[in-house]
Order: sequence, then C-alpha cells, then structure tokens
Amino acid sequence: MRQTDILGRWGGEEFLVICPKTDKKEAYLVAEKIRLSVEKFKLPGYELKITCSIGVAQYEPDEGCEQVVDRADKALYRAKKRGRNCTEIY
Repeated sequence: MRQTDILGRWGGEEFLVICPKTDKKEAYLVAEKIRLSVEKFKLPGYELKITCSIGVAQYEPDEGCEQVVDRADKALYRAKKRGRNCTEIY
C-alpha cells in the first residue's frame, strides 16, 4: 500500500483499501502488488500457501458508499470464480 491509501476491515474476511485520487487502472496495480505480496509471504515454521482474491471498483460521482462497495464485491466474487488468487476490475 501507499502512504495515501487507507486500509480497513469490512467484514469477517474482507478488507477495503481506499486509494484516493487513483483511477481503477492504478488501483488494479496497487491491488496486484498487495496480492503478490500476500502470495509470497512465508510464515516461518509453516508450509502454508496464503493467497487472496481482490475486486476493484472506482467511485463514480453521485453514488453512495454502498454502491461502490457492492461493485467491488461483485468483482471480488468474479475473481473467486476465476480460480481465486487473482484481481478483477468491475
């Protein structure tokens, strides 16, 4: 993540990263860096493979928080259907 980004827990296993002044293509690159960092992470003493699926959506003028999060959630579920450990843009 970059210093301008904001991380928060959204639900049980879901997190939001808000990337101010970032279009969806740039946000995709941020998401891919996060995904690859998680994939490369090794927990000392364990042979676990940790991955994550990520959905990216861009805030559109005149929409509410729920709408942009809903679109990101739809992209997330597309990533999971695609086989997990990938990033999808809505």
